Amino acid sequence: MSEKIVQTAGREQLGDIAPMFAHSDADPEISIRYTVKDPELEKTKLLGDALRDAERKAEALAHAAGEKLSEIKSIDYSWIQ
Repeated sequence: MSEKIVQTAGREQLGDIAPMFAHSDADPEISIRYTVKDPELEKTKLLGDALRDAERKAEALAHAAGEKLSEIKSIDYSWIQ
């Protein structure tokens, strides 16, 4: 018999659930997955961080080459999950 139980729990509840499996006679297969509350907000923050990082690196390269950067002409990116 194969049953799948999905339990959505926060960190606090995980501490209550784990001992139940440890003391069970069953041999459960357990999978734990974490996510963030607002993935789109986090993606936006990451894009801002990436832009600032790219600007710092471009400035360092330009300085090493004895050049100056001008304004950003375009940004091309893809998001891979």
